This record gives sequence, C-alpha cells and structure tokens, in this order.
Amino acid sequence: MSVLVYTENWDGRFKKLSFELVSYASELARMLNTSAVALSIGNVGPVELALLGKYGVKKIISAANVTFGFSITRFIRRLLLMSPDGKKQR
Repeated sequence: MSVLVYTENWDGRFKKLSFELVSYASELARMLNTSAVALSIGNVGPVELALLGKYGVKKIISAANVTFGFSITRFIRRLLLMSPDGKKQR
C-alpha cells in the first residue's frame, strides 16, 4: 500500500508547505518500504507537477478541471473529524 499525500496548490503553484509534506510522505514511505503518491486537485501545469518528483514521489495523480462546488480542504477537515462509524467526533 502506498502513502498518499494531498498537495494543495494556490493559483496553480505549490508553496513550500506542499513540498515539505511530499518530502515527509516520501520518507515515511521509504521507512514502510513502499512508495509515495502525490494527489493534486486543480489546474497545475506539468512543470510545476514535475517539481514534486524532486521531493521523492514517484507517481503524481493530477485531477485538473475538477469542481466540487465546495472547498476540498474543508471537506478533508470534516472527513478527518468523522469517526469510523460516520458520526462526528467531539
């Protein structure tokens, strides 16, 4: 099983935080003897996406032109607050 890291972008560019997260995920994957996969949602060019490879990911999943009608960051936060049974944790 791979380590999946979500890479948030701002106007098609990654900030230092995204590269740090990719680096940490890559190191964790190395320790677990697996690979790291980066997920990028939004319009990010191929040159910018390729920069993630310099931080250790071997595979990049890019979902361009995707609209959810809501903030993906807010969705992930809410998802993380859910317990396995689907009820919101306190």
